Amino acid sequence: MDDFIKILEGCDAEIQERYKYICEQLNQSAELSMEIIEAKEISNVEIEIARRMGDKARENQIKMGLKQIEKADQENEERYDILLDLRDEMEKEIMGIGVKGKRRDEKVRKLV
Repeated sequence: MDDFIKILEGCDAEIQERYKYICEQLNQSAELSMEIIEAKEISNVEIEIARRMGDKARENQIKMGLKQIEKADQENEERYDILLDLRDEMEKEIMGIGVKGKRRDEKVRKLV
């Protein structure tokens, strides 16, 4: 990894900034995953409380919120996978063992 950092430091500023941005986005996505896990657990507990209290309307409301959380989790997972691929491809390019390709361009378009 030290060799990679030395090579990255020798790259132009645009490449360094792009790599830094991708890594920052990966970290944010990982943090969001942790928050989503916590939100799911809280929702499941709240559903059980509403169920035991016999509050069907509240239970259904929380279940709808949980569906939104699950959708956000799925989208975040997809975003994380794309970012991870972009980072891996960029590392290969920087190390001189990869070539930019159409697949990367498609992932960037999908990410944006």
